[in-house]
Formats: sequence, structure tokens, C-alpha cells
Amino acid sequence: MPAALADSLYTRPIEYRGRPIRSSFLGVEGGSSLVPSWAQPLDDGCWLLRLHETLGRRGEASIQLAPGYSLCAVGVGDTIGRKTSSRIVFKPYQVLSYAVRPS
Repeated sequence: MPAALADSLYTRPIEYRGRPIRSSFLGVEGGSSLVPSWAQPLDDGCWLLRLHETLGRRGEASIQLAPGYSLCAVGVGDTIGRKTSSRIVFKPYQVLSYAVRPS
């Protein structure tokens, strides 16, 4: 038995009993080598999205967000800047950070 299956075979799932929560992040269109790696909650209902380019490619992609949310540029030190287009440009092995905010 592979060790990777241990959690699903020997640990009972935890049921969520709260109100339904819809995601503000719907996905990345284009840029097949651009992988959403993690999200971190911030203040005021915002959260930080970190994307990693994984195959040494350049390209363009579109961040798909639910209605009512916007994308903001994030600089060094995770300082949130102004709203930006959901169409992004990436470089080989680049790590990109964006804040997702309620509009």
C-alpha cells in the first residue's frame, strides 16, 4: 500500500457543517505551466494568491475571478498595489503574487 494513500484510507474525513462558501478564484486560463501554489488570507476579506511558472516558459494567462472580485498587483514584501488587469504576463520560473479583493 503506498504511503500517499494513508490519509484517505486510515483517516475519517471531517464534514463541513457551516454555510456554503463560494470561491472567488475560478482558475487560470492559458499558461498551462503557471500553477497556483498557495493562498493566504489577508485583512478586509482580501487574500494573497501566489502563482509559480514551473516549466521555464514565457507567456500570458488570464486569472478567472468570480463576479464582485478584482485583482491587485502585489510588490516585494507583499505590499498591495493598485487594481490590475486579469490578463497577466509571466517569465520563466517566475513567482507571481496578486491580492484578490472584494470590489
